[in-house]
Amino acid sequence: MKNSLLSFTLTATIALSAIHSQAAERVGDFALLDQAGYFHHMSWYDNNKAIVLLTQANGEESLVPLLDHFQAMADEYADADLVFFLINPMGKKNRDAVQAEMERLDISVPVLMDDAQLVSEALGVTHIGQALIYNPSDFSLIYSGPLDDDFANAVAAISAGDSATATHTPITSGTAVTYTAKLAHAANTPSYADDIAPIIEENCAKCHREGGVAPFALDSHTMLLGWSPMIREVIMTKRMPPGQVDPHIGDFENDMVLADNEAQQLLHWIEAGSPQDGTRDPLAAIEWPESEWAFGEPDYIIEVPPQEIPATGVLDYYNVVVDVDIEKDRWVRASIFRVTEPCCTTPCTASFRRVQPAADPCWVATLIDLVSHPIFPARTRVSSHPTLADYCTQDLALPCKCTTQPMAKKLLMPVALVSGSTLRDSYPKSV
Repeated sequence: MKNSLLSFTLTATIALSAIHSQAAERVGDFALLDQAGYFHHMSWYDNNKAIVLLTQANGEESLVPLLDHFQAMADEYADADLVFFLINPMGKKNRDAVQAEMERLDISVPVLMDDAQLVSEALGVTHIGQALIYNPSDFSLIYSGPLDDDFANAVAAISAGDSATATHTPITSGTAVTYTAKLAHAANTPSYADDIAPIIEENCAKCHREGGVAPFALDSHTMLLGWSPMIREVIMTKRMPPGQVDPHIGDFENDMVLADNEAQQLLHWIEAGSPQDGTRDPLAAIEWPESEWAFGEPDYIIEVPPQEIPATGVLDYYNVVVDVDIEKDRWVRASIFRVTEPCCTTPCTASFRRVQPAADPCWVATLIDLVSHPIFPARTRVSSHPTLADYCTQDLALPCKCTTQPMAKKLLMPVALVSGSTLRDSYPKSV
């Protein structure tokens, strides 16, 4: 018995010596849309033991057996507190083609679409067919390498509740992933004055300024340098800019989505140490207009009842329903929230619902979503739904999300609407 135990120990030691093991590498939290448009934020899966990934690209016939094996593993561990994803690191923005490819191959595992390639960079993806195991609790990479027996054993060990040694094995087979933007920015670091500051001014500084609704001001290179780690996190998780919509659907004005090249410039500039080139500081030179109404006198003002905000704590969404009494339908060009205490209120979301008698079978319910900030236009969308009374009676008012500062305040929020031309008799499907 002792001899058998010694033999097993020596065999295990020899086998493990061929694998490059090291401390788990922390890559950070991230979020991506899959090929069907569903949003996946890794920290939301922290009640699972691990997230298991396999890199994917269309047109890779040598990948098909690996996809079949990966799908079989996902089915096998369906009840094992493991989450399985494919991840497409190619940056081709071809999720419809990827969806068609998955249907053709009968693969049901969601494909995370890394259009900006920033997540794949962080994970150290080098080739198609590369397998990874990610810990959603501490955002570390447990395994990176080929989809082989070592990978299967690591998944089995984690499923069984055993600890797994972080293993990173270089992979040389499969199509290599090229990071064009990363290579370009490594050769020429994005300029703070010419590249980074304009992105911040356009997407962040309207709220992140002195007296703005955001909790800190991004009004200089010094402030940007200090908040660089937080900026990286909120871009990787798509928390900021707020109120993002799916960039693959429709064409929205003021859609509050960073372009891929803007996100790449920001994160690569941060990775380079957030350098300042020269002495010019465009953020420090911004002068914000002092105006009661950003777009002039509004056409209609909705008075929202005062809201009590506690001094501390995390709040649930506030749902405030206010009647809007207008004689005829109007286009909504913009909306502005004015609050008595901006430091206690984050950007609010407003929706309008129209209640129509169920007796009219031809009526199409319409919901207008407005994502508004105190100082720039709402994004307006009209979406039509051919449903009747069951839809019309739902409470469609979207919430106002507030965060607290160490003070108790009563907020008064008038909402000003700036209208456009009169709506036609029938609602359009989109605006």
